[in-house]
Amino acid sequence: DEHNYISIYQSLMKSRNSDGFRQLANIYLNRRQFKKAVDVLQTFIQFNPGDKWAKDQLQQIVGNWGEFVSINPSTEGKKPSFDFRFRNASKVKFTASRVDLVKLIRDTKAYINSKPDRLDWNKIQLSHIANGVLTREKKKYLTGEAESWDVKLSPAANHFNRRITLQAPVKKAGAWFLEAQIEGGNSSQTYLWIDNTVIIQKRLDNETMIYVADAETGKPVKNTKVNFFGYRQKYIERVKNKPRYEYNIKEFELNTDVEGKIIFTKGTLDENHGKRWLISVNTDSR
Repeated sequence: DEHNYISIYQSLMKSRNSDGFRQLANIYLNRRQFKKAVDVLQTFIQFNPGDKWAKDQLQQIVGNWGEFVSINPSTEGKKPSFDFRFRNASKVKFTASRVDLVKLIRDTKAYINSKPDRLDWNKIQLSHIANGVLTREKKKYLTGEAESWDVKLSPAANHFNRRITLQAPVKKAGAWFLEAQIEGGNSSQTYLWIDNTVIIQKRLDNETMIYVADAETGKPVKNTKVNFFGYRQKYIERVKNKPRYEYNIKEFELNTDVEGKIIFTKGTLDENHGKRWLISVNTDSR
């Protein structure tokens, strides 16, 4: 057995060699032989009850755990579905809380209007803003409207992961903060979007077209107010080793026509000079 490295590590285990335990546990983990890894780690802990690495590894294998994997697109009136991965757990509680998108957009505009020396992209990109809702500013942007439900789980044997597709019992358009609390285990958070309106921007030869449509049918949303908020940050000079920027900010509202369109002549939106636009429709009015 001199060339059988597993036998060598097993021999080291018998002499209570820590490296032998660690190496063998990692081999079994890499091979996804979780039950064997558990046996090695439990034996190791008997001899070394204060070893944090062994306890953490063991808990990671045998503990109740779950996480969101993906959120599937959904339109208003339909229950959104999502994929959830879990291990060992037999029950999970989900909570979906509605996000105040109007407040999110208003605060984003206020931040840009404050003309900071350096723009924080986490505060101006909606995807990053939503991530902020999941962490430090969660309570600030939740409306109080929420749905909670429990799901019984059937874990896979031998500590393997299992992936399932579930539905959230919410149908109202908007963004929802989604949280899972595993019974006797961890929590996981994400957000889901339920759409009732889509905004499409398309460049034509000498024009730019904005088309607002129903997210489910694709039919035009006519005579609806659309808000345009555009900004550009331009470097001017460096004063006392600190950069100084000039802001060009513009905001206005226009209504879609009977075909759900708004047409701009070339250059109106200043696309060629790096101006960024936040275009929004208050879908609660629909």
